[in-house]
Amino acid sequence: MKRFGGIVFICIVLSSIVGCQSTYDLLRADPAPKTSFLPNEPKMKEMPPTFPMRMFWIDENTDFSNYERIIVSPVDSSHTLALRGWSSFNEVSAFDSYKMDLRYLSGYAQSSFGDAFAKNSSLSWKPGKLPGDKTAVLDLAIVQLVPTKSALNAIETVAGFFIPGVGLLAIFNSGEIAIEGKLKDAETGKVLCVFADREKDRAAVINIAGLQHYRHSENAIDEWSRKLPEIIASKNRDEIWTRSPITLVDW
Repeated sequence: MKRFGGIVFICIVLSSIVGCQSTYDLLRADPAPKTSFLPNEPKMKEMPPTFPMRMFWIDENTDFSNYERIIVSPVDSSHTLALRGWSSFNEVSAFDSYKMDLRYLSGYAQSSFGDAFAKNSSLSWKPGKLPGDKTAVLDLAIVQLVPTKSALNAIETVAGFFIPGVGLLAIFNSGEIAIEGKLKDAETGKVLCVFADREKDRAAVINIAGLQHYRHSENAIDEWSRKLPEIIASKNRDEIWTRSPITLVDW
């Protein structure tokens, strides 16, 4: 009962600070180093930690309502940073499945962004197949991918029920994913929007997503894909916040 009471207390504390900007600043990952995927694009500005993209630029003179279709290019994975140190210590590396996993998440990101643009009621950009009039092209790259140490999370979660405090070690098992992207006009090649962000696993009292290598990464991709159409369509972009970096249950 004492343990349960402690968990409830933590939940209340987390809930009370979830809206504070300082919480986002503390718990969100820092921007990833820029890669050569965006060599000569307009200079991005570092955004507040509550904004969905930590680095961002958009052409304020573009009327995005003129566009009707979008082509989401196959996601680039050739600029992905190599795993080093503690990041490379993972069962994924042991079974040599990292490259296959990276291909899977690249396809996942392409589908997620395409679906999100089609479902956004403010834009409703239909999927395009060939460059043409009123068509935008979204180029994306996964520039960092660190698997969640799911096996250690599982062991420490179980051990935490018997040894108080052990479950907190899961914070060292967090994965990361970083993305870069640019939106351009399909006919002219004019760059309309450039962005970059890096996300680490969300802190959660009950971390079900942490029992899988890439569930947190899929959740981050889905959040980016939901927010990008909102940002493009909005006239008050400062009011768009990303999801909270802490939650009671994450799956």
